[in-house]
Amino acid sequence: MLIKSLSLKNFQCYCGELDQNHFCFKNGLNLIIGNNGNGKSKVFDGFYWVLYDQIFDTDIRQFTPTSVYGEKLISDKVTRNCEVGDTATAEACLVVESSQGREYRLTRVFHCTKLSDTEWMKERSILLIEEKKTNRWTTSNETPDSVLNRVIPPHIKPYMWFQGEQVDGLMDLTQKSSLAKIIKLLSDINFYDELVEITHKGAEKSSKSLLKNQKSLSKNKEESDRLEKEFNDNLREIKNLEDDKKLANENYTNAQSKINDLLNKIDDAEEKQKLKIERANLEIKLKANEDSVIEKRKSFTSKMFHDYWILKFSKPSLEKFGRKYKEYFEKHQQIVNQNQQTSFKLPLNVPQPMHLHGMLESETCYVCNRKAEKGSDAYQHIEELVNRSSSVTKSPFECDCSEYYDHLYTKSIRFYQHIETTNERISEQFDTISSLEADILENKSRLDTINAELEGLLENDSSEDVVSEFRRAQSNVERFGAEQKDIENKLNRLSTNQEKIKKSLEKLTLGKVDLALVNAEKVFASLARIAKSTREEVYTQIVLELESKANKIFEEMTSSNMSFKGRIRLKRLDNGAYKAEIVDQEGYSVTGSNDSNIVLVKLALIMAILTARARWSDNFTLISDAPTSKMAHEYSTGFYKALSSNFSQSIVMTYDFIEPEDRAKFIMENKQNIGSIHILNSKYASGNMNDRTDLETSIEEVVL
Repeated sequence: MLIKSLSLKNFQCYCGELDQNHFCFKNGLNLIIGNNGNGKSKVFDGFYWVLYDQIFDTDIRQFTPTSVYGEKLISDKVTRNCEVGDTATAEACLVVESSQGREYRLTRVFHCTKLSDTEWMKERSILLIEEKKTNRWTTSNETPDSVLNRVIPPHIKPYMWFQGEQVDGLMDLTQKSSLAKIIKLLSDINFYDELVEITHKGAEKSSKSLLKNQKSLSKNKEESDRLEKEFNDNLREIKNLEDDKKLANENYTNAQSKINDLLNKIDDAEEKQKLKIERANLEIKLKANEDSVIEKRKSFTSKMFHDYWILKFSKPSLEKFGRKYKEYFEKHQQIVNQNQQTSFKLPLNVPQPMHLHGMLESETCYVCNRKAEKGSDAYQHIEELVNRSSSVTKSPFECDCSEYYDHLYTKSIRFYQHIETTNERISEQFDTISSLEADILENKSRLDTINAELEGLLENDSSEDVVSEFRRAQSNVERFGAEQKDIENKLNRLSTNQEKIKKSLEKLTLGKVDLALVNAEKVFASLARIAKSTREEVYTQIVLELESKANKIFEEMTSSNMSFKGRIRLKRLDNGAYKAEIVDQEGYSVTGSNDSNIVLVKLALIMAILTARARWSDNFTLISDAPTSKMAHEYSTGFYKALSSNFSQSIVMTYDFIEPEDRAKFIMENKQNIGSIHILNSKYASGNMNDRTDLETSIEEVVL
């Protein structure tokens, strides 16, 4: 829902009735402008209190229930003038409108009875929800939660209703889990996670059911029992290894992050950046080479058949087959010729009848390219070839395998080329692996050198503790990297073994296995693979969309500032999570960005998440208190422009544009995107600004 108005009665510094303290909001950017201490944060408190019955307690820096906050909620001026035995009241009224045009009025009321100058009897606050029907407010029949959750859904509330100081907590760029948590919360990725889990369980269950059925039909029950036990033991081990893999990936990522954090402590920025870039490139190349070696070694088995390596020593056998086939053909043809009126040196249908007719028409032999004029012996021979099939009276063979042997011979011919180059291709594969392994050794050596240089820089700038920590992190990277490979190898071996067990059980089976179970096992195995890959594709697509949208918003917010800004990159880590970072034009990570830049990056990511998919930005109001407190004028102006172009409605409490000239300029440049502007001013009737019981806050709406 979007917000139409907020009215406050004796609520904190807003002394007076609802119609005196009234804010009217429209679509677009709504600004509530005031200096420090003018009551901006209390407006945010007003929104929050209506929905959640809580107030932000500035003394303890956290939201506190009304029942605990008590009479402090009510205007000091009202509580001072309240007589003992009388009741003081605070009230906040929020009018909202749904996308279907239905209006609701939410009013929260709090009463406090004065028992003495220092003691109050607090009552529970009351929430009244009314709906506007035929221009009259009537009590809503809907449950309070259903209405409140439509004003702002709980899962997006922290990202659409926040104070400037909360941005760090919402999106901590140093925490790799921040982005994953938000994506999971604000997207439909949970649906795919559930799908992966369901199909995985289905695949396990169908596989076990098939094994059970095969076991019941086994010709060797003892062997089947042993294989089934081994299969189930492998399943448990695979599950444990998958958990170990996640932990190893997490530990590896943490160790890498620790190294980067420690490197950021080096003062020599130029040398550090140069070494960090080279180190990052080497790590990427090293991982790619190691993966390539693993893949090439794994491909040996498939190349035995797909690339015909298995035929390496078969040339003598093929040559022997060729000689035997020639002998067979000659004897076969001799028998065929003896059985016919005319002796033919060519097999039946060679040349084919259509070509023979062509020869007769052109009076030319296509085989020797000589003339065969009509009436000549050559012409007559061609005619005999045309009629040879009819001249065969009866086959002289009980079983004629000539076509089959001919097919084998034709096939064997094309393998000669593969056999001739097999040695070369096998050598080429081993040479490639050797070259990659040499590269790996060279890169590791250079990596050790770079780490030593970085360690030297650390020694110059930091304490011995930091250097020791760096060495420890390096050791952890190597240890957890080796652990990752070891786990991966074990998983591959177990997976291969599982397939062997399945085939062994199939061979032991007597009778017909239930076809439904066979199909179920195949279908669920396919579904599990599809669900997993689909989930990865969807998640990757969400991240790419988010990165693109965030950069677009970030560019929009920073376009008027000439300083270095960089761009946002969502980097995939080894544990599968993504981490937000600022990179330069060449894609290298940048450290030491100013606070304003970092705040804008976080806000750009939050805004991108809210606008990228479900379009919450169209249907709900973004409310923020002092989001630009760390920004210079150009950045804050850019933020407001991006906000107004990406959200249907936003309400921002700020001290920007306090000066009339700045405000007038901003209005002139952005009038079409501005919903409303309210100016807050503090008033003290007695003139004593140290007497808070004399404080009133006035609200002036700027005419646009």
